[in-house]
Amino acid sequence: MAWQSLTEIAGISISYLSGISSPPTDNVQADVLVLGQNASAWQRSDGYGTKTWNIDNKLQINTTINSSQRTTYCASIETSHVFMNATGGGGSSVKRADTCFWIDETNERAYCVGAFATDYGNTWILYPSISVAYQEELYQIIKGLVPIPYNWQSVPSISGKNGILSLSHVRDDSLLDGGSQTFTPEQVYVTEESRVGNIMANVPIGKAIRAIYSGVANYLGIMKDTASSFTVILQLVEHITRRIYLKSFVTDKCYIGFILDADQEAARVGIFYPQYDPQTEILTGYTVNFTDTDYSESDIWDWLQGGIDPDTDGPEVNEEDEGTPDEYQPDIAITGITKPSYGAIDTGFTTMYRMSKGELQRLSNFLWTDSFVSNVKKFFNDPREIIVGLSIMPVLPDTEAAPGSEVKAGGISTGVYGLKLTDQYKLETYGVIEVKAEKGNFLDYAPYTQVTAHLPFVGAHSLDVNDVMGKQLALKYIFDFLTGSCVAEIDVYDEEAGELKPRYFFGGSCGIQVPSSSEDFSRMYSSILSAGATLGSALSTIATGGLTAPLLLGTASNMLANGMNGSPSVEFSSGSGSVNGMIGCKAAYLVISRPKEKVAKDQQKYVGKPSFMTRTLSSCSGYTKCLNVHLDNVPCTATERAEIERLLLDGVRIATGSTTPEYTPTTDTDHGLIFLKCTSDMDVIGKSWNEEDELTVEGKLMFDQDMLTPKFVLHTNTLAYNYCYIPDFGRFYYVTKQLIKTGNETEIHLQCDVLQSWKTQILSNKAIVERSAKDSNVNAYFSDSMYWTQANKEVKTVPFLDRDGNELVFEIPENNYILTIAGSD
Repeated sequence: MAWQSLTEIAGISISYLSGISSPPTDNVQADVLVLGQNASAWQRSDGYGTKTWNIDNKLQINTTINSSQRTTYCASIETSHVFMNATGGGGSSVKRADTCFWIDETNERAYCVGAFATDYGNTWILYPSISVAYQEELYQIIKGLVPIPYNWQSVPSISGKNGILSLSHVRDDSLLDGGSQTFTPEQVYVTEESRVGNIMANVPIGKAIRAIYSGVANYLGIMKDTASSFTVILQLVEHITRRIYLKSFVTDKCYIGFILDADQEAARVGIFYPQYDPQTEILTGYTVNFTDTDYSESDIWDWLQGGIDPDTDGPEVNEEDEGTPDEYQPDIAITGITKPSYGAIDTGFTTMYRMSKGELQRLSNFLWTDSFVSNVKKFFNDPREIIVGLSIMPVLPDTEAAPGSEVKAGGISTGVYGLKLTDQYKLETYGVIEVKAEKGNFLDYAPYTQVTAHLPFVGAHSLDVNDVMGKQLALKYIFDFLTGSCVAEIDVYDEEAGELKPRYFFGGSCGIQVPSSSEDFSRMYSSILSAGATLGSALSTIATGGLTAPLLLGTASNMLANGMNGSPSVEFSSGSGSVNGMIGCKAAYLVISRPKEKVAKDQQKYVGKPSFMTRTLSSCSGYTKCLNVHLDNVPCTATERAEIERLLLDGVRIATGSTTPEYTPTTDTDHGLIFLKCTSDMDVIGKSWNEEDELTVEGKLMFDQDMLTPKFVLHTNTLAYNYCYIPDFGRFYYVTKQLIKTGNETEIHLQCDVLQSWKTQILSNKAIVERSAKDSNVNAYFSDSMYWTQANKEVKTVPFLDRDGNELVFEIPENNYILTIAGSD
């Protein structure tokens, strides 16, 4: 037979084995499996699942991995003939499974096998079909499959609990063919948020960040690979090793986009690469390839669509014509901290160096040589006036390359070398953190939870928990190497804008001044003792972004002593404290204080949770308390209507319940009473009883009755029954009293159960639900008085992470003395 691997079905690429031309008749190992676009490949890590692909309603491919099954299955939907049902070896260690096909055009036969892997490499064990009886039928089905038509649409953005990411996309969906295409700049919309470099900027290497951007909060995320700074991995967070998409990028100047087809429930990833004219370097267009087959279309579809609730008609935001105030002020973006365009080193009056300890000692010795003192006294009263400042800083400045430049003191060569600073300031993003909403309800927010940022050099500051909860934060610092001051900025991810926005700014002092004389030390000590009005004024300038400092040569020591070495005043909640620069804590972290809630067992079952959604009552289940309801289609009496409304407003429980008993009278004049043993509470709509215990009593109505509270005298023992249905009245009743009378008679007193009697009509109405036991009907973020919290809280310390995924700590670099000299070389 002339077998060949089948690489596509119905126009969709499927997984196939490279290098194995004939289908195996026995178990065999294969080293290369090329995954298809809509392959049935299932991968897991301690999780299980089933994936089913029905092709053109003719062929079904099913893959299952769970605690008892590791199988792939292929069958005809029309005839139910099984073409392959393979069980993977390796038992519970099987982590991946797929189905591969071969076809023989000459003899019109087709064959399929199951492929299983026990790891995440590319080594697979093949298990052939258990039967070859239907090879011709499988061939005819495959050849008769109609290619799946696609109607691709661009995806403008994706969202998750940490915000919205605007995507690059094609403006006109009719231009999309799902393949490799080139577009003009006018045909596409490219966003900086979707540029690989920007997405990866604050993601620690090798760290899975839960749901940075995704449709499934807490399930999927974007992760940076350990091998490269520009490798993007979209993955299931619970299934750490399952990568649904992997792409390595040579450059970070490319952009991510998606297309999807809602009818086929398929989606593809596209990478937009800008193209430039080689002569003019003008942008000429974008090349994008949507045909990468290293993922499953259905996986990407699930990734984009997961977590969407089509029935979310909860509290809505007012439209403009529904009462939005005219004076409503939108959230205006502000500019964060930026480096000044020029500094002291640009004036020519000062030069700054990064010095080692050994070079400083050599410089100190040189300053007191006879020749130097003789020369310098022509311009200065004291050689020390040449030293404008000497400090130790917690971060490395930007400098020229080694070996550096010779230090010129007052224009005089010293023979001492240092690394000349190229910038007086340094601005960087030093850490990121995600503030996780652990409770998943209103207790995650104020006033129940508090978040305090403890930041090196600037102190402890309370953050608005409603602003930062569930968001990604980025920590920036700008350092001034001349004054030793710094400003910290915390950016918060803005969901509507799809980007990090500057939100919090705190100023402080970070440098340690090294005195060059006893006079300098005396001034430093005095500034600490008198750190009142002068220090408060200096820190107010720093806190408001005023980093400008006097540059008078003869008074540099005074400026440094008074402006650099005092302790900044910081805010902690409503109090204040102090931080002492580099001798304080140098770790950046958040302290999150959360309440310890106490919930009674089955509390939601008995009292529900806040809802405030409009729902058809038939869509509710369990405890349901209505805020308002209109019984528009219940043909009951006014008394019954008032009772139904009262019960719905007090709270009822909605259940499926038992079927209404059927009754056929023996004669036209007979009336039936069907007695039941009800097992449900009175507040239940949809009561239950044992249908085998029904007791039907027939008789004639001999006197007038109140339909809502009738009484009957029976010659039947009904003492074991507590419930009754009267078909002629179309109502259910509680048995409220049974009087034993003479002559073997029992007087039965009944009271109408309006909830069960009008069950169908009640449940067809809509109501504003105040509380509900059904998860899809509740809003966990409404404050709930039914929750009890303890006085003692749960307090956690959560560190900011640096770009390598480690805890952010500002360690003092070696040989990081910053020397400021009067004059330039």
